[in-house]
Amino acid sequence: LVECYHNNICVAKHVRSTDTRRGKSTIRDHMPIAHKEYASISPDKVRVLAKAIGEATVTIVNYILHDAPHEEIGCKRSYGFLKLASKYSEEQLEFACKEALNKNIRHYEYIETIIKAHAVEIISNNTPAIPLHDNIRGSEYYH
Repeated sequence: LVECYHNNICVAKHVRSTDTRRGKSTIRDHMPIAHKEYASISPDKVRVLAKAIGEATVTIVNYILHDAPHEEIGCKRSYGFLKLASKYSEEQLEFACKEALNKNIRHYEYIETIIKAHAVEIISNNTPAIPLHDNIRGSEYYH
């Protein structure tokens, strides 16, 4: 029997795991909410999240799931990949996935590089060389 104490109060008890193949055992009820969410990732759930972003993202996620050595690893890689949408934006991720598919490249790092390069391009195109303010006279001032 394994018992866990906090401030001399028993907060958890369970039978010691005898499964030596896995090394560790975790009871889902002992996990924080965020860990339970992460542990419950399935290929279907990842595909639904990708579908909400776009078709190119779904295609990339399907490649990640297919290329992974184990289903669980593929799910975790895909979930990490989809976090790019929260780090940047869903539109940027979908754009980068389309670009990567056009070039037949499916690597996380490459897609993130496309997102960063595209963001820099947008910023540089929208920023005027000289900011507008009242001190600038314009070409009509000179004869």
